[in-house]
Amino acid sequence: TSACGQEVPGRLKKWPASPEQNNAIAIQFFDSVWNKGDFSVLDTLISPEAIDHSTVGGVDKKEKGSASFRAIVSMFRAAMPNIQLTIDD
Repeated sequence: TSACGQEVPGRLKKWPASPEQNNAIAIQFFDSVWNKGDFSVLDTLISPEAIDHSTVGGVDKKEKGSASFRAIVSMFRAAMPNIQLTIDD
């Protein structure tokens, strides 16, 4: 199952997610992807329709899916390999 408790053959299916499901997704995203560099969960946490609206690197992103998120996290982890992000609730 995914962070939001849905059966996943590869990705999240039920939207909109509840606040509790969103929290679980955020916790898994930061712990697995940012803190551990485990990109294997990225496609289960980010919709293939998601668009990264950040301008990291001074470039507007247009592609859908997890590729842009993967690139941003990879860039930060390369610069700060010991990064540990925490969520204070």
